[in-house]
Amino acid sequence: MTVMAAYNKINGVYCTNNYDLLTKVLRCEWGFKGLVMSDWDAMKADRSDCEKPLSGDVQKAHSAGCDLVMPGLPAQVEAIRKGIDSGKVNINDLRQSAVRLLKIIRENTVLKIK
Repeated sequence: MTVMAAYNKINGVYCTNNYDLLTKVLRCEWGFKGLVMSDWDAMKADRSDCEKPLSGDVQKAHSAGCDLVMPGLPAQVEAIRKGIDSGKVNINDLRQSAVRLLKIIRENTVLKIK
């Protein structure tokens, strides 16, 4: 199962970056085990500085519990790379997101991957 995090803010924090919403409530309180994906292009970066968010912050997404950032623009990828290099992005958060994504793919009944 996949849930999409919206563009809007809750308590002043974009849904894609909202740890309280995505991890504390969705995963811990409600027991959600699936994938959380950003709404399409919900995390925009300044073209001159990919680490400067104009909306949701791609560097904070995975630590908040957002597993898949859409659409995966080059600026978003570069911001994650720079975040890893600077220590702002925890590689273990990315690994956990990858595990959840691979689990969804593996459990896809159409593909029947074993």
